[in-house]
Amino acid sequence: MMRGKTFIRGFLILSLLAHGGAATAVYGQGAPTGKVLQSERMRALVTADGLVSVTDPQDRYGADIVSNRAPWGRIKLVYRTGKGAWNEKPLNRHNVFTGDGSRARVETDDATDPVTLRQSFSLAGDAIDWEIEIGTRDGREVEIGDLALYLPWSIARSENPDTIFERSFTKHHFISGNGSFLYFTRPSGEPPYLMILAGEGTGLEYFDGGRGGYKVYIHSAVAAAAAESGTWRQPNTSVTIGGTTGRETLRYHFRIAWADSWDMMRQLLYDEGLFDIRVVPGMTVPTDLKAQFSLHTRNVIDSVVAEFPAQTEISYLGEKMPGHHIYEVSFRKLGENMLTVNYGRGQKTYLEFFATEPLETLVKKRSSFIVNSTQHRDTTKWYNGLFSAYDMKNGILRGPDNTDGFDGWWGYVLACDDPGLCKAPYVAAKNVYFPDQKEIDAVEYYLEYFVWNGLQRTDKDDPYPYGIYGVPNWKVARDPAERAKISTTNLDKMKIWRSYDYPHITMLYYHMYQIARMYPDKVHYLDAAGYLERAWQTARAYFIYPYEILPWYETYKWGCYNELVIENLIADLEREGRKDEAGWLRAEYEKKVKYFVYDDKYPFRSEYAIDRTAFESSYAFAKYGTLNEMKPDTNLWYDKNDSVWYSHPSVSRADAREFMERQNLAGLAVRGWLEAKYFLLGSDFTYSSDNHCLSYMARMGGWSILDYAIRFADRPYDWLQLGYASYLAPYALMNTGTPESGYGYWFPGKEKDGAMGWAFMESKRGNAWIRKEIDRGAWFYDGEADLGNGAIFRTARTVLTDDPLFGWFAYGGTLKNNGKNFGVVPRDGVRARFSAVTSGPRFTVEMERDGFAEGREIKVDKKLKRVSFTLENRSGDAHNSVLMLTSGARVRVKIDGRKVKQSDEKNGTRFFVLPVSDDSHEVMISLKHNNRKGIAG
Repeated sequence: MMRGKTFIRGFLILSLLAHGGAATAVYGQGAPTGKVLQSERMRALVTADGLVSVTDPQDRYGADIVSNRAPWGRIKLVYRTGKGAWNEKPLNRHNVFTGDGSRARVETDDATDPVTLRQSFSLAGDAIDWEIEIGTRDGREVEIGDLALYLPWSIARSENPDTIFERSFTKHHFISGNGSFLYFTRPSGEPPYLMILAGEGTGLEYFDGGRGGYKVYIHSAVAAAAAESGTWRQPNTSVTIGGTTGRETLRYHFRIAWADSWDMMRQLLYDEGLFDIRVVPGMTVPTDLKAQFSLHTRNVIDSVVAEFPAQTEISYLGEKMPGHHIYEVSFRKLGENMLTVNYGRGQKTYLEFFATEPLETLVKKRSSFIVNSTQHRDTTKWYNGLFSAYDMKNGILRGPDNTDGFDGWWGYVLACDDPGLCKAPYVAAKNVYFPDQKEIDAVEYYLEYFVWNGLQRTDKDDPYPYGIYGVPNWKVARDPAERAKISTTNLDKMKIWRSYDYPHITMLYYHMYQIARMYPDKVHYLDAAGYLERAWQTARAYFIYPYEILPWYETYKWGCYNELVIENLIADLEREGRKDEAGWLRAEYEKKVKYFVYDDKYPFRSEYAIDRTAFESSYAFAKYGTLNEMKPDTNLWYDKNDSVWYSHPSVSRADAREFMERQNLAGLAVRGWLEAKYFLLGSDFTYSSDNHCLSYMARMGGWSILDYAIRFADRPYDWLQLGYASYLAPYALMNTGTPESGYGYWFPGKEKDGAMGWAFMESKRGNAWIRKEIDRGAWFYDGEADLGNGAIFRTARTVLTDDPLFGWFAYGGTLKNNGKNFGVVPRDGVRARFSAVTSGPRFTVEMERDGFAEGREIKVDKKLKRVSFTLENRSGDAHNSVLMLTSGARVRVKIDGRKVKQSDEKNGTRFFVLPVSDDSHEVMISLKHNNRKGIAG
C-alpha cells in the first residue's frame, strides 16, 4: 500500500462513462422474472420487487450493497386528489416487470389508482441509471406529498469480523437539494465504494428511518409535518401534477456507480454535475476565525447567499485551479448558518455551518460549567463529590436520586462508566494549561470523597487494590444483594472488570500529577509523588484485573479511549527514576501494540461487534511501533479465550507503519469526509446508524488523522483538512453564547451557558440509543461528551500550511503576510502547539506548560528556517518550562537572546528547558533543514 498519498491512490482507477463501454446485459440463470445487468465493474439484479442486488464483479469479497432483507426500488408515495385525505401506496403492491436489452422496468398495474409509478434500471457503461416516473391516470390533478426511496444496505448481524469488515457497509449521505448524494464504505475501508448520485433536476431534501427503515425523500411535506416536534433546515416540498398544472409526469434520475478511491468519488461528483466540496479549517467556525471553501463543479454558479446576510461576510476569491471556485466566509451570528448555492436552471444546494464563540472561551466555559453546575456536594449522600449528567433541556443536574429514567443497569449514565468518569479528567487536563484554583479544588474533592474508597478500591484493599467498580455505580457494585437485582450473572466475581474504566482514572491521576508538579501550591489532597503512584497503580490494574476476573474483557485486543496517556506516564515514571514500574508498563503496552500490528486483521472492535471507538488507540499503537524498536518474542502472552500463545519472531517498524495505513483507511470508513455539513464533516458514524452522529470519537479519532498529517503523511493536505474539521466539529455541541444570543443556541438560558450535548441527532426527531426522544440538534444530556473534550489537549494546535488548493493557510489561527515572513496569531483554544507543515520542510513547537502569548503573532519566515514568538507565563511565578521541538532540521533555541541547550531527545523530538520568571519572554528558534523532509510531531 502506498503511504501518505491523497487517501487511496494506488488502487485500480475505473472509468465510469456516461454511456458506452463494453457493457452487456444477460438474464439471470433460473430467474425468469429477473434480469441481470452486468458490465466489467457492475452487476445488478432487477426483479419485480426492484433492485435486489448490486455488486462489483471484481470485488474480491463479492459484497452486496443491498440488504438481503429488502430490495432497493421500494417507493414511499403519499398523494391526494383535491384537498382530500392523504393516501399512501402500499409497499407490497403488485408490480409488472419487463426487461429487454440493457434495461429492466418495474411499474404498478392498479388501474383504480390515480397515480402511476414506473421505474427503470439500465446500464450506462459501468454504472446503473435509475429513473423514476410519476404520472396521473386520466389527467386527474394529484398532489404528491411524499416521494421517498427506501435504501436498506447490508449491515452485519453477527460478530464475525470477516462479515463485519468485508461484506457489510457504512452509509454516508449528503442530503442537500440538487447537490445530494450517498456513498457506502465497508468498515475495513477497503474499496470499492458505492455512490448514488442525484441527476440533473433531481434533489433530496429530507430523510428518516422508522417504519420500513431508512429512506431519502425527493418530496417530504407530509412526513416532515408528521414529526411531533423538531426543526429542519431545508424546505419540505410537495408537487402537483395533472389537472390545470400543465404537467402530466414527474421524472427523477439517479446514477449508481462504484469507485475505487476517495479521489475517484470526488471526480464522480464533478463528472456527474454535482459538487466536490472542501472546507478549511472546518464547518464549525469560531467567530474570530474565517473559513474558506472550494466548490469544484462543472455548473455555473449564480450566487452563494447567506442565511443571515447582515451578520455574514462572503468573498469570492477566484478560480485558483480549473473548476475549483474558492470563497471566504466569516460569521457573527452564533449557531447554525446556512449558505445557499444557486446554480444551473433554478437548482440549489446547501452548505451548513455552525458559528461558535472563540475556542479558548469554549474550553474555559466548559471546565467552569462542569465544576459549578455538574458536581454533587452533599456529605450525607454516598455520591458526594460526583460529577454527574446535566440535562440542559430542563436545566437540571441529574443524579442517583433524580434519575430521569436512568435506573437499574442504566444508572451508569449518572455515576460511572464512560459518562460518569469523563468530566474530571477533562477539567484536570484543562488545568495543566490554564490553572484555576477552584477547578483544581473541585477535582480533588471528587477524588477524596467519591473516587477513593468508593469508585476505586484503596491501596489497603485485598484483593485487587486500585480496582475500579463498574455498572451501575460503585454502591450497587459493592453490594451483592443490590447487584443481584440488576443482573444474575457473574455474581461470584468482583465487579471491577470493565477495561474501559481504568484509562479514564489513569488519565485523571496523570494530569493531577502534572498539576502537582507544575503548580505544587495549588494541590492539597496529594502531592506529585502521590498522584504519580496512583496513576501507575491504576494503569497496572488495567492490564491485570479485567482479563483475570472476566476474560471476555480482552484488554490487549480492544482499543480503549484515553489509554494512550500510558505512554506519557511511562516517560514520567522514567524521568522520576521509577525504572522498574516504567519497564513493566512498557512491556504490557507493547503486548497490545504487537497484537494490533500483527495478531488481528481487524482490531477495530470494542465491547460491541463493530464500533468506531478504537481509532484513537489503533493509531497510537501504530505510531508507537513506528517510532520505537520493539524486540521479537516467543510466547509473549496466552489468550485464554482462543487458547493460543502469541509470538512475534520478527518485529519491525515498517510493519507498524503499514498497519498505520491500514487503520487509517478503516477510520475513514466511519467518518464524514465528502459531506459538507458541520455535523457530518469530520464526524464519526456507527456503521448502522441512520440518525445520530458527532460523538466523542469525532475528536478522539480526529486526533489520529491530524497527527498523521503532521507527522507522517507525504501529502498531508487532505489529512489536515479532515483532521482539523474533526477537531472543530464537536464544539458545535456546546451550548454557549453571549447575552445577545441568549447564552446558548440549543437551549438558551444563562444557567446553561457551558452545557453540552452527548451527540447530534441528525433527523428531525429521533429515538436516541439512551432511550430519549430527541429533536434535531445536540442531545440534551452531556453523557460521554467530555471524552472528546479531553482529547482537545492532545489535538489543539495552530497549523501553518501551503495547501495546493487554498494556498498558505493557518488552521486554528489568523494569517498575515508580512513580506519576508508570516505572522500567525494562534486561536486554537489552548495556544500551546504550533506546526508548520508542507510537502517539504515541517516542524512542530510544543510547550509542556505556559503557551504562546494571547493576541501576539508567531513569526515564521517563508522558508521555515526561523520562528519566533512571545512566551506567556500562565502561573505568574518563576519556574522552568519545557519546549519540545520535532523536526528533521538542526535546531538552535534562544530565550531573550540567550542560547538554551538541548536537554534530551527522543523519537525525533528535542527538549529544551526554558527559564521563566517574567510575565513574558521572547523565544527564537533557528532551523537548518537537510535535504530530507522535516518531520513534525
